[in-house]
Amino acid sequence: MVEIQKLSKLPVALLLLLLSTTAADCKRTELKNYPEGFECIETKQGQTVTVSMDANPTTGYSWHLLNAQVLRAVDSVNYNYEPGLPQLTGSGGTALWSFKGRTKGIDTLHFAYYRSWEAADHAATKRVIIEVK
Repeated sequence: MVEIQKLSKLPVALLLLLLSTTAADCKRTELKNYPEGFECIETKQGQTVTVSMDANPTTGYSWHLLNAQVLRAVDSVNYNYEPGLPQLTGSGGTALWSFKGRTKGIDTLHFAYYRSWEAADHAATKRVIIEVK
Protein backbone atom coordinates (compact mmCIF):
# COMPACT_ATOMS: atom_id res chain seq x y z
CA MET A 1 0.00 0.00 0.00
CA VAL A 2 1.08 3.57 -0.63
CA GLU A 3 0.83 5.82 2.38
CA ILE A 4 -0.96 9.15 1.89
CA GLN A 5 2.08 11.09 3.14
CA LYS A 6 4.39 9.40 0.62
CA LEU A 7 1.81 9.77 -2.16
CA SER A 8 1.66 13.55 -1.70
CA LYS A 9 5.42 13.80 -2.34
CA LEU A 10 5.28 12.09 -5.75
CA PRO A 11 5.61 14.36 -8.77
CA VAL A 12 2.26 15.26 -10.31
CA ALA A 13 3.02 13.53 -13.62
CA LEU A 14 3.82 10.26 -11.87
CA LEU A 15 0.66 10.51 -9.78
CA LEU A 16 -1.46 11.06 -12.90
CA LEU A 17 0.18 8.09 -14.59
CA LEU A 18 -0.51 5.93 -11.53
CA LEU A 19 -4.16 6.98 -11.43
CA SER A 20 -4.74 6.44 -15.15
CA THR A 21 -3.12 3.01 -14.97
CA THR A 22 -5.11 1.84 -11.95
CA ALA A 23 -8.40 3.14 -13.34
CA ALA A 24 -8.06 1.02 -16.47
CA ASP A 25 -9.28 -2.26 -14.98
CA CYS A 26 -11.35 -2.75 -11.83
CA LYS A 27 -10.18 -6.36 -11.51
CA ARG A 28 -6.88 -5.00 -10.18
CA THR A 29 -8.69 -4.29 -6.90
CA GLU A 30 -8.32 -7.97 -6.02
CA LEU A 31 -4.56 -7.55 -6.33
CA LYS A 32 -4.55 -4.51 -4.02
CA ASN A 33 -2.87 -2.31 -6.65
CA TYR A 34 -4.81 0.82 -5.72
CA PRO A 35 -3.32 3.52 -3.51
CA GLU A 36 -4.73 3.64 0.01
CA GLY A 37 -8.18 5.18 0.04
CA PHE A 38 -9.20 3.82 -3.38
CA GLU A 39 -11.92 1.28 -4.06
CA CYS A 40 -13.12 -0.01 -7.42
CA ILE A 41 -16.58 -1.25 -8.41
CA GLU A 42 -17.71 -2.77 -11.71
CA THR A 43 -21.30 -2.38 -12.88
CA LYS A 44 -23.41 -2.44 -16.03
CA GLN A 45 -25.53 0.17 -17.76
CA GLY A 46 -28.82 0.58 -15.88
CA GLN A 47 -27.54 -1.26 -12.80
CA THR A 48 -27.35 0.50 -9.42
CA VAL A 49 -24.38 0.16 -7.06
CA THR A 50 -23.96 1.49 -3.53
CA VAL A 51 -20.89 3.01 -1.90
CA SER A 52 -20.88 2.82 1.91
CA MET A 53 -18.81 4.80 4.39
CA ASP A 54 -18.76 5.00 8.18
CA ALA A 55 -20.38 8.23 9.36
CA ASN A 56 -21.60 9.99 12.48
CA PRO A 57 -23.77 13.03 11.72
CA THR A 58 -24.16 13.85 15.43
CA THR A 59 -20.60 15.25 15.27
CA GLY A 60 -21.53 17.66 12.48
CA TYR A 61 -19.50 15.69 9.95
CA SER A 62 -21.01 14.32 6.75
CA TRP A 63 -19.77 12.85 3.48
CA HIS A 64 -19.82 15.10 0.41
CA LEU A 65 -19.42 14.06 -3.23
CA LEU A 66 -16.99 16.70 -4.49
CA ASN A 67 -17.10 16.06 -8.22
CA ALA A 68 -20.75 15.24 -8.99
CA GLN A 69 -20.86 17.80 -11.81
CA VAL A 70 -18.20 16.02 -13.89
CA LEU A 71 -19.44 12.43 -13.69
CA ARG A 72 -20.16 10.94 -17.12
CA ALA A 73 -20.53 7.15 -16.74
CA VAL A 74 -22.79 7.17 -13.65
CA ASP A 75 -25.61 9.21 -12.14
CA SER A 76 -25.95 9.80 -8.41
CA VAL A 77 -29.43 8.48 -7.61
CA ASN A 78 -29.73 8.37 -3.82
CA TYR A 79 -28.11 9.22 -0.49
CA ASN A 80 -29.22 7.59 2.74
CA TYR A 81 -27.93 7.29 6.30
CA GLU A 82 -28.45 4.11 8.30
CA PRO A 83 -27.83 4.39 12.05
CA GLY A 84 -25.75 1.68 13.66
CA LEU A 85 -27.20 -0.87 16.05
CA PRO A 86 -28.01 -0.50 18.80
CA GLN A 87 -29.26 3.02 18.12
CA LEU A 88 -27.66 5.08 20.86
CA THR A 89 -27.45 8.86 21.09
CA GLY A 90 -24.19 9.98 19.54
CA SER A 91 -23.35 6.64 17.95
CA GLY A 92 -22.38 6.36 14.32
CA GLY A 93 -23.76 4.48 11.37
CA THR A 94 -23.29 4.19 7.63
CA ALA A 95 -23.64 6.73 4.82
CA LEU A 96 -24.93 5.05 1.64
CA TRP A 97 -24.55 6.67 -1.80
CA SER A 98 -26.20 4.93 -4.77
CA PHE A 99 -25.08 5.36 -8.38
CA LYS A 100 -26.66 4.08 -11.58
CA GLY A 101 -24.56 3.12 -14.59
CA ARG A 102 -25.46 5.52 -17.41
CA THR A 103 -23.01 4.75 -20.19
CA LYS A 104 -19.87 2.66 -20.71
CA GLY A 105 -16.85 4.29 -19.16
CA ILE A 106 -14.99 5.00 -15.94
CA ASP A 107 -15.70 7.64 -13.30
CA THR A 108 -13.68 8.36 -10.19
CA LEU A 109 -15.83 9.59 -7.31
CA HIS A 110 -14.15 11.98 -4.86
CA PHE A 111 -15.71 12.02 -1.38
CA ALA A 112 -14.71 14.16 1.60
CA TYR A 113 -15.89 13.92 5.20
CA TYR A 114 -16.16 17.35 6.79
CA ARG A 115 -18.33 19.81 8.68
CA SER A 116 -20.06 22.25 6.33
CA TRP A 117 -18.61 25.22 8.22
CA GLU A 118 -15.09 23.76 7.99
CA ALA A 119 -15.08 22.72 4.32
CA ALA A 120 -11.34 23.28 3.87
CA ASP A 121 -10.48 20.85 6.69
CA HIS A 122 -11.33 17.29 5.61
CA ALA A 123 -11.34 14.69 8.39
CA ALA A 124 -11.26 11.90 5.78
CA THR A 125 -11.40 11.32 2.05
CA LYS A 126 -12.38 8.38 -0.10
CA ARG A 127 -12.00 7.76 -3.81
CA VAL A 128 -14.09 5.17 -5.62
CA ILE A 129 -13.59 4.15 -9.23
CA ILE A 130 -16.75 2.92 -10.94
CA GLU A 131 -16.34 1.13 -14.27
CA VAL A 132 -19.54 0.78 -16.29
CA LYS A 133 -19.33 -2.05 -18.83
